[in-house]
Amino acid sequence: MHKGILKFWKNDKGYGFIKSEELKKDVFIHMSTLSSMSRKPRKGDVIHFEVRQKDNGKEEAYNCSIEGVALLPGHKAPGSGMSTPVKVVIACVVLAGAALLAYQLMG
Repeated sequence: MHKGILKFWKNDKGYGFIKSEELKKDVFIHMSTLSSMSRKPRKGDVIHFEVRQKDNGKEEAYNCSIEGVALLPGHKAPGSGMSTPVKVVIACVVLAGAALLAYQLMG
């Protein structure tokens, strides 16, 4: 997960750009990635985020949160919980164990 400062925010359009010392270029951020936050972002906010490539080849922030700002009720913090690859591995191990048990019981 990256950390940066919201250097620009266009409230009427719902987007802005994050400046991070970890990355070479500023990263585009859209309001939809902050929908779990209790307030709209403001210029100067510290943003925690991940980066992915859009269809047009440009990078965008996702899985975002604003440091020090509460989540709306019923939302989990971005980046919390297990990642999809970990869930897949666990599911495969459980299925393999169930198949082995079934094989032993039948044979």
